[in-house]
Amino acid sequence: MNRLRQLRIAKGIDSQRELANIITKQYGTPLTYVTISRIEAGYNENPKFRTLYALAQFFDVSIEYLMGYSDDRHGDGRSKPEASPQEKKDELPVEAQIAIDTFYNKMKSLYAEKK
Repeated sequence: MNRLRQLRIAKGIDSQRELANIITKQYGTPLTYVTISRIEAGYNENPKFRTLYALAQFFDVSIEYLMGYSDDRHGDGRSKPEASPQEKKDELPVEAQIAIDTFYNKMKSLYAEKK
């Protein structure tokens, strides 16, 4: 499921292992990076509800959005305000998102070194 990967990268979480650890700690839902990997790759078509619920809560999206069944981020049908720059970036191909994030992180580290 590319949407989970997009959400993870957009939130600045570089690895599946890191996301699994965050979900396990914050929601008490045991989760491994292997599960995240299988969901992102589309091999796990029926993840446990607890897992989906925790991921949806963490990313502040509906389960339907997370699973790619809907483009309504929150599942409430409200009209959406103008898309934020982050949401616009989320619509780009994954390779472009990764390039933007890599550039941003590099610039951030260069700036931090100058301080």
